[in-house]
Amino acid sequence: AEPNPAIDMLDKLSYKHYLQQVSELLEKDEGFKKNLEESNATSDDFETGNIAKHLEFVAHNVRTKLDELKRVEVDRLHQVARKEAELRETAEPGTENKRLPDDFF
Repeated sequence: AEPNPAIDMLDKLSYKHYLQQVSELLEKDEGFKKNLEESNATSDDFETGNIAKHLEFVAHNVRTKLDELKRVEVDRLHQVARKEAELRETAEPGTENKRLPDDFF
């Protein structure tokens, strides 16, 4: 079965929301913000993960909050994967590749 475009869009929106939270948090750190401006970082650097090379300049309290955001996002991804695995295990023959129902999110 083909992936459900609506579910794929929800996954992307959830991840975009996570990236937005990370970006907003990092912008509150003046030292980090200055470092980004000096390095000409772009929004693509956030989406591709290239921003990680600058994280050593983040204040400790911001880093702690980033770690918590990441933990929440990883938990969300684990829940999605677990639900998809459960659906595959209980699926009728021939429907094993279906994704989560639209109302899961």
